[in-house]
Amino acid sequence: MIGKAFHQIQLTLSSFCWPILFVCLLLLVNTAQGTSVLGVSLEEMLNNSEFVFEGRVINVESRMTDSGSYIHTYVVFDIIEIIKGEYHNDTIELSFAGGTVNGITLSVGDMHLPEAGEKGVYFVESLSRTQVHPFYGWSQGHLLIIEDAAGIERVTTQQKQPVMMVEPVIKRSQQQLSSGIAAGLVLGEGSDSYEGMSKSQFVQQLRGMLRSQP
Repeated sequence: MIGKAFHQIQLTLSSFCWPILFVCLLLLVNTAQGTSVLGVSLEEMLNNSEFVFEGRVINVESRMTDSGSYIHTYVVFDIIEIIKGEYHNDTIELSFAGGTVNGITLSVGDMHLPEAGEKGVYFVESLSRTQVHPFYGWSQGHLLIIEDAAGIERVTTQQKQPVMMVEPVIKRSQQQLSSGIAAGLVLGEGSDSYEGMSKSQFVQQLRGMLRSQP
């Protein structure tokens, strides 16, 4: 998931901290080549993610990492249903690079953080490695569950485009940069005009794909 990025640090005079600024600048240099994201398919995300779950965001907090070297935003999810993998707690905390601590802001281009209160289906690439972005394919692995006017939970992309259906993907001859949407997701043109897949239909599709794996 490597390429170009836009990064930004904003400082307030009341918290002008050169050591933290220095390590943040080092982070920018080290990751400036690391945030253009390759396009992936839904099947690839499902196969290569260690953990896939339905959850709800219950807390979002930015703080320094344990080493005190970097700023990360830590998002806590209430786990509603595990779709793939194993996890033995009711909640999970995932780390995203960037955030604001003591007036110092580190922002990473193309980073879309989960928001407090949102509900979704999340594809976690690894439970053991600290990464710039924990979701496989970044926004591609970040799907939302939104309740429609009739109270039916429906699946959308992170950009809130309704997912109408899932279709097989013919293997591509070359990799392309991501548009933020995994290949294999067929989308409606507007959330008000289309009724997308229900959450239960989508989860059933994922479980069927898992069962069909050799």
